[in-house]
Amino acid sequence: MKKSLLWIVVLILSISMVAAFSLYGCKAEEAAVEEEAVEEAPTEEVPEVEEEVVEEETTVETWTPDPDEASGVVTIWYWDQAGFETMWNKFTEVYPNVELNYVALNSADYLDKIQTSITGGLELPDILLGEIDPRGKLLTFDIWENLDAEPYNVDRSKLMDFVVPLGTNPEGELAGIDNLMCPAGLAYKAPLAKEYFGTDDPDELSAMLPDWDTFIEEGKEVKEKSGGSVYMFATIFDAWRVLFGQNPQPMFDGNKLINIDVFEEVFTRVVEMMDAGLLDALATWSPSWFSSFTDDNHVFYPCSSWGPQFVIQPNDPDSEGRWRVMVPPEGGYYYGGTIWGVWNESKVKDAAWAYINWTIFGDGADVYREELGYFVPRKDLYAGEFDYSPYDDPYFGGQNVKELLFKTIAPELQVRPVTKYDESVNDVINLVLLQIEKEGITADEALQNFKAELPNMIPDVEIVE
Repeated sequence: MKKSLLWIVVLILSISMVAAFSLYGCKAEEAAVEEEAVEEAPTEEVPEVEEEVVEEETTVETWTPDPDEASGVVTIWYWDQAGFETMWNKFTEVYPNVELNYVALNSADYLDKIQTSITGGLELPDILLGEIDPRGKLLTFDIWENLDAEPYNVDRSKLMDFVVPLGTNPEGELAGIDNLMCPAGLAYKAPLAKEYFGTDDPDELSAMLPDWDTFIEEGKEVKEKSGGSVYMFATIFDAWRVLFGQNPQPMFDGNKLINIDVFEEVFTRVVEMMDAGLLDALATWSPSWFSSFTDDNHVFYPCSSWGPQFVIQPNDPDSEGRWRVMVPPEGGYYYGGTIWGVWNESKVKDAAWAYINWTIFGDGADVYREELGYFVPRKDLYAGEFDYSPYDDPYFGGQNVKELLFKTIAPELQVRPVTKYDESVNDVINLVLLQIEKEGITADEALQNFKAELPNMIPDVEIVE
């Protein structure tokens, strides 16, 4: 019995040990498997974060030549000697080593003289100019320095947006900068406005004549009240100047005349005015047109920023307080102007640019305003409070004409880009306007005559209907 009990105890101990070893083995195997799984599990790679390198913005300043280094004789061909020499004398106080060779030239002859000089291989002026009508063609000539490039580095963003396209060549380079802004309104004789519209106040008159339909209807009443003696405009060309200038759509895409509907609309308007007897038959810039400034028969005239001191006052000098300027029906327009650039073969580029830079971007801008009543197209000058200088206010009955032009009209301006065909188009327009005036042709006939005559002036033109 004792032996049996002994064997039973031994058997139980053996079974317990085997179970213990089996359990230990399972746990060890699980641990080994887990360790192996950990070893074999793919490790997630953490990408290296590259340090961001912040590049400092570098602002390239527009070139201002050193007054001690800029020297030489600068040649310019120009048509306003008194005004230019006023500026030049102030300029040489800053740049004493620069001299001037002024060549008097009629503005109408400038393009021809440039072309003749290029053909003959002759010297060109160091400072190049471009009035509004011929500048599109002038900009096609390879004679201009690129003012976007070194060393000039002109910052376009500092200029009024609407003047940049007016100085850009076909390659997209800034070749010239307008030396003054030319926003335009309508000048009018205050006594006539008071008599026929009941007010001579510019704001009230603009509100009375908000669009050209109203202008025409009111003009008919003026014609009737005056017994046919008073005209709204002295010439059909004045009416066209305002109407066509108000539309900024481009005329050309390459050699294709586009937006022909603009011409149709303006021809329609001027024919309406002519048929209603609102337009006299004078010729703009003729002696009879200049004389009309003193009479009591013509109410309205185109008036750009240069108009008061160069057109109105000289031709009606004894009429202080008789004139006003208003925003035209349907808004302002751009009229005139001259770009300034540097001849790309000039031997005194630094001196030539020194004058342009001083006038536009330097202290010369203040001199321009104070001495000549000119306002350069630099944005920062108009950003806050600005002295619009009552250059001609007494003559205009106390009205601040400059403020109207530069604060009210200029911010709304959009300007048609210039092209090499501009002068030719203007010649054809003038021919058709004469036909409207002298022959009484209709608006449709005017448009057809324009389209028929244009290829004679521009053989490669393609008119897109």
